[in-house]
Amino acid sequence: MSADKGNDKSMVECGEMLSLGNGCKSDKEEAVKYIQKAIEKGNSDAMYLYGKWLDIGKIVPLNEKEALRYIQMAIKKGNAKAHTYYGKMLECGEIKSKDDKEFVNYFKLGAEKGDTYGMFLYSSHLYEGKYIELNKKEAIKIIQKAIKKGHPGSMDFYYKHRKEIK
Repeated sequence: MSADKGNDKSMVECGEMLSLGNGCKSDKEEAVKYIQKAIEKGNSDAMYLYGKWLDIGKIVPLNEKEALRYIQMAIKKGNAKAHTYYGKMLECGEIKSKDDKEFVNYFKLGAEKGDTYGMFLYSSHLYEGKYIELNKKEAIKIIQKAIKKGHPGSMDFYYKHRKEIK
């Protein structure tokens, strides 16, 4: 297996599969080992995933301080999902911010880096003019990109607003 041969991307995939029991028996301890090995190799997806696990507390014990540290490590490496997740942490009040609109900027960064959930969140705010200037035309362009990448929430959003869009 390439994960056992040091391939960090395979380590992340194995860690995710083991954490979920996807195609194999669920083994949280083994999942964490693979993710930690990938983190040691500098894999930003592993940093993001481990930070998320720490924030949720189901795979590993809840530790919000460490969760934030790993999410920020992934952000420094340019991880798209980490940008979006950090935005959600800001929006939900898990992280204090001086600017109550800062979270939308993180959704935008996630979207620009290719995260479909970031595209969905950012375009939703653009479309409705929530916390940022209303721009339905740009919102539709971004939603369509997310749809092409298979994001289900974006498909639902487009369907819900289809009469306004045309």
